[in-house]
Order: sequence, then C-alpha cells, then structure tokens
Amino acid sequence: MKSSLPFLLLLTGILAGTGCQTHPQRPTEFVIAVTSSTPVTFSGNLRVDGKQQSVSGTTPATYKVSGQRVDCHLVQGPENGLLTVQIRLGIQEDAAEFVASSGGPNTDLHGSVNPNSSWQWLY
Repeated sequence: MKSSLPFLLLLTGILAGTGCQTHPQRPTEFVIAVTSSTPVTFSGNLRVDGKQQSVSGTTPATYKVSGQRVDCHLVQGPENGLLTVQIRLGIQEDAAEFVASSGGPNTDLHGSVNPNSSWQWLY
C-alpha cells in the first residue's frame, strides 16, 4: 500500500492539472458590409476584441475581421439615404447575418456581436 501512495498522488496531481486547463475559443470571421441605395459617406470605428480600428469612406465598403466580439459605431454623412450595416458570421454568403440601418443623414448606429452569447443594435 505504501508503494502505491506516491503513484496515486502523482496521478491525482496530473488529473487535477488537466481538469483546470481552459481552451481558448476559436476566433469567428466576420464580414461587415456597409451599403446604401445611393452613395453616402460614413465614419466611425470597429472594435474587435477591444482593439479599435477607425473606418471611413463612401458606400459600398466591406471589412473582414476575426475575433470573439465585434462592436461597431458608424455615423452617416450629410447625404440623403440610409446607411445599412450587415454583419455576417463567416465568409459564406448564406452565413448568419445581422442588419441595421441608420435613421438618415448625420445619424449614427451602434451595435455589437458576440456569436457565443449576444447580438444587439443600439440606435
């Protein structure tokens, strides 16, 4: 019995150590499409896993990012029309998507996507 005690302690330590390991989640690839029926300007930022990236331009525009969470804040320029933001999970055209539109000239929209827990747009 005394000779098996060190073996049991070693085995218990190994099992306890492997049980405490966490495996990071694989990043999700997001495709963010900014469109409108007529060209409009926009500016704002994308935040991917806390890292902020400034964006601006004229529609249409597409951004591809990878991460666990995407936060989006865009402001439409003074042109008439509606700025539409579509976020797809993955690069396939038929992937799950989330869509929101601005309220018109000089309005903004905020949104966040975390495919593991939530999706929300705040206008």
